[in-house]
Amino acid sequence: LYRDVLAKRREKLGETDPETLDSMNQLAALLQVTNRAIEAEPIHRTILAERRKVLPAAHPSIVNTLNNLAALVLDDGRAAEAETLCREHVALAEKAYGAKHAEVAGAKARLGQALLELKKPAEAEPFLREALAIRETAMPAHWSTANTKARLGRALQIQAKLKDAEPLLADGYAGLLNGLPTLPPDARRYALQAGTWLAELYDATQRPEQAAAVRKSFPREFAPPPRIR
Repeated sequence: LYRDVLAKRREKLGETDPETLDSMNQLAALLQVTNRAIEAEPIHRTILAERRKVLPAAHPSIVNTLNNLAALVLDDGRAAEAETLCREHVALAEKAYGAKHAEVAGAKARLGQALLELKKPAEAEPFLREALAIRETAMPAHWSTANTKARLGRALQIQAKLKDAEPLLADGYAGLLNGLPTLPPDARRYALQAGTWLAELYDATQRPEQAAAVRKSFPREFAPPPRIR
């Protein structure tokens, strides 16, 4: 259906018409969430290039396309490239929406994630703090807020700030577990990730029983198979 609509708009309006680009964006988003990133990426890049030719740098449509492309690149494991895209996304989102907008929180949270993957926890920390502050105000019960809390805890954990990291990891993991039914399928792994970090903290602070309890609480789909005796 998306491809049919796109083909008709290309024929009627041309390759670079805004409505054609909107159809391309819808198709790329569908491909991205159905694990076909290799098909989605060139479409996102084409949309971004065409929109930059005719729109102001901080136009919401450009901000949206940067968001989609940064997410795809980061999920593909290219954290260094994602960092560059995320930094631009943060800057343009702030110009487009203001410093306290949810789009800015998402951009800063993703930049923090990229920096964590690049083993730059001290650089990630302020972006994650700013993202968390916005999300705790705007959507305190949303799973993404819990995930940001866990990531901030992880940034502190890597820096050996374990006392500060523990409540963030514990609250973040609890929030992700509670929100598990509402998590998108591609985000459910974040609950396991947060729980793993929390268990590692308990291991590092000589609390094996608490670490075991956390591992036992992992969502069933991620739990290790029972041992065969």
